[in-house]
Amino acid sequence: MNLTAKELFWTAFLFILINVACYLGQDQIRVNDGRGWDGLAFCEIARMFAAHEHLTGEVPQVYRVGTPFLAVLVDPVDLPYAFRVVNVTANIFIVFFFTVWLGLWIRDWRLRLFLSFLFQANWAGPVRFVWFYSVLTDHWPLAFILLALILMTAYRDLLWTTLSVGLIGAVAILFREISVIIPAAFVCTEVRLWGGFKVDVKRAAVKVLAVAACLLAFWLLKQSIVITGNRYTFTEAMRMQFGTMVPDAWALSWFITYGPLFALVLLRPKQSLRFLAEQPHLGFILLAVIGLSMVGGRDYERFYFWASPVIYLLIGLALESGLGLARKWWVAAPVLGLQAVAQRLFWSTPEPLRPQDPEPHCNDLITFFTSDGPCAGYKQLLGHYTWPEIRGTLWMDYLVLMGVLVWLQYWSSRQVKSSAK
Repeated sequence: MNLTAKELFWTAFLFILINVACYLGQDQIRVNDGRGWDGLAFCEIARMFAAHEHLTGEVPQVYRVGTPFLAVLVDPVDLPYAFRVVNVTANIFIVFFFTVWLGLWIRDWRLRLFLSFLFQANWAGPVRFVWFYSVLTDHWPLAFILLALILMTAYRDLLWTTLSVGLIGAVAILFREISVIIPAAFVCTEVRLWGGFKVDVKRAAVKVLAVAACLLAFWLLKQSIVITGNRYTFTEAMRMQFGTMVPDAWALSWFITYGPLFALVLLRPKQSLRFLAEQPHLGFILLAVIGLSMVGGRDYERFYFWASPVIYLLIGLALESGLGLARKWWVAAPVLGLQAVAQRLFWSTPEPLRPQDPEPHCNDLITFFTSDGPCAGYKQLLGHYTWPEIRGTLWMDYLVLMGVLVWLQYWSSRQVKSSAK
């Protein structure tokens, strides 16, 4: 880890700049008076905490008690404001942990700062999204995931790391159930996939205690609440999601989430797969997010951002490895420009369309690596909910870009070979 004061200063500067820009230019969601959709349930949990009532509610929202509890400590009256304060505070830890996380792998602080900028400026990421949709419970779990990844990567074999990861998992699962991947990934650090399959059974058995601590905390939580309804059992969710899943939307949403630079992960598949095989805990997190995205909901972009520590690291490693194209300004400049467009660097997240709004049509939108226009709504940005014509246009954008990059990569390698003769 080789963080510098200069890097931390510029990271903090970017964080303040982006938050001020969002404060000034991003409108809060109007749905349910700023509470959004799932936010209604989270505000009700917060209200019960404030009134010292026994917790009751529907699964799965009633399990996510951590953020509502913290929100009540901030302001039990203006709950959307309280959730925003709690989640912006979480974002401070997320950005700091993300910087430390990159410092474990990437040597050049300028590249780490660039990746931090991509992470913070992403419209679907926690730093910007909180100013659009505040009443969510996604932020603190991502902070816990990053902290646990740092510990299990830098101090994997120490006993106190097992205790720490178990404690982090036990606390994080009170915020969101996906946090069970934290101790499960820790167990995967004792698996070897590259150069032959091997498992250190003794060490893995000790690390299973961290999983047990996490599951025990979740069991205790379930005993303390009254479930009034369960619309989404696991089997029902699988049946519903697979029945309505649009495969091309599911795949396209990876590009919508991470932009054109996601192509770098796909253009060097051997290197990416080898790295994930050498670091099986990261491969497990990626596979877990892929699996959960298939059963957890249709707004895939929010699910995919759980894998952001892995995806941005793979992008950074591709850039650091001396990818020839990345060093050519006439290639890098257009790709970065398209990345800025895809991340909606110059646009805010639009309000969801209301029933009284005029019925929009795809011809009313301008689509080029993102969609925008006077009648664009939030759901028109998402792979699953937008029109097939918009998905087709976005696929054309990304496939043409990848085709050009593949050709340029081939041309660049030919140039190197000819100059070496």
